[in-house]
Amino acid sequence: MTWDRVSANWRTMMRKVQQRWGRLSDSDLVNVAGRFDALVRQVQDRYALDRRQAERQVQGWLQRL
Repeated sequence: MTWDRVSANWRTMMRKVQQRWGRLSDSDLVNVAGRFDALVRQVQDRYALDRRQAERQVQGWLQRL
């Protein structure tokens, strides 16, 4: 799946994102608003990862969709 599709269907995808990264709050996901970089930043902050690790997690999740 491409990020464009995730972004276009963000309201629906928020549930899947929350299943994968349970520490992200509803408020976090609303603030992400379908932006890739914003999701990476939230994952990075909530899971104490460096930017590269967070980006790899998000990319991997995207590939598995």
